[in-house]
Amino acid sequence: MHVYIIGTGPGNPALLTGQAKAAIEASPILVGDKRMLAPFAASGKRLVATYRRDDICQLAASLSDEDGPMAVLVSGDVGFFSLAALLTDIPGCTVTRIAGISSLVYFAAVLQTTWNDAFIVSRHGRRESLVAAVRQHRKVFVLTGGSDSPAALCRELCQAGLDTVSVAIGCDLSYDNETILRGTAADFTDRPADSL
Repeated sequence: MHVYIIGTGPGNPALLTGQAKAAIEASPILVGDKRMLAPFAASGKRLVATYRRDDICQLAASLSDEDGPMAVLVSGDVGFFSLAALLTDIPGCTVTRIAGISSLVYFAAVLQTTWNDAFIVSRHGRRESLVAAVRQHRKVFVLTGGSDSPAALCRELCQAGLDTVSVAIGCDLSYDNETILRGTAADFTDRPADSL
């Protein structure tokens, strides 16, 4: 069975790479989070809503070569804090990773800035120190997640005396309701939680 692991970029299907579009077109089975599968609801393909490694491996093992290929859609880029890291060795399968646009690359473009000089902190299922990063680096990019919303992270900065640090927040990147906010950490401490 051939399995494509496809970076879907920030979410808008218009931002899929040509290679990603071709692999999706060739795959009768698409697997991924509901948000990533939604654009393909009318495609006639079999859609399997899961992002659990064990479920994906079990599904792949249940299929024959004639059933595939299968495409696993992951957010962002396959090499940037991605589920793809857990899917490098699906037993009995040939796995091909296809790059996507990471949220960092997309957000930097929207902000009209470079990203090669950004220090990266992930708070998406991790507890990396944002305060230490901001104190040590001129530009810090933070992946948020769970209870670590932009407001919670801004409160963390304010509690450390960094309330005047410049902050840019990107919500729903690439979607029609994309929102970009700029201000200081103190400006966003009471912001409602954002899902994306």
